[in-house]
Amino acid sequence: MTAAPRDNTPLTQPPLLQVQGLARRYRNDGGTETAVFENVDCSVARGEFVAIVGDSGVGKSTFLNCLAGLDEWQQGRVLHEGQDLSALDETGRALWRRSHVGFVFQAFHVLPHLDVWHNVALPLMLLQRLDAAGRQRVQQLLQ
Repeated sequence: MTAAPRDNTPLTQPPLLQVQGLARRYRNDGGTETAVFENVDCSVARGEFVAIVGDSGVGKSTFLNCLAGLDEWQQGRVLHEGQDLSALDETGRALWRRSHVGFVFQAFHVLPHLDVWHNVALPLMLLQRLDAAGRQRVQQLLQ
């Protein structure tokens, strides 16, 4: 546990998510590489709300896929609470995603055979965390 300074100024906490020099490139049939993005640096603090905006086709989804460990990148690092995602194999990234990542897609992609409560609760069910506290969290989210 850490205590706030006596003058009540907030303590500086390390970023929850940190991106350092990230680059993603695609190789075409001729072997030429095309950069989707290069040298991206950013950090996100715990509780911070961030929007990634831009024109269609500029790499927003590719960037988010890298942040979630779904896509590989050619350069740089993605760190979550200090854990370098590139050091994880595919299974390790899948386990990390299961515990730390959630997506809300534009089309929502809900499971039609489940009601709203069960769609929201599904990640907790998969993590075997749908205990009393988990059920209360689902209710809070729905409110």
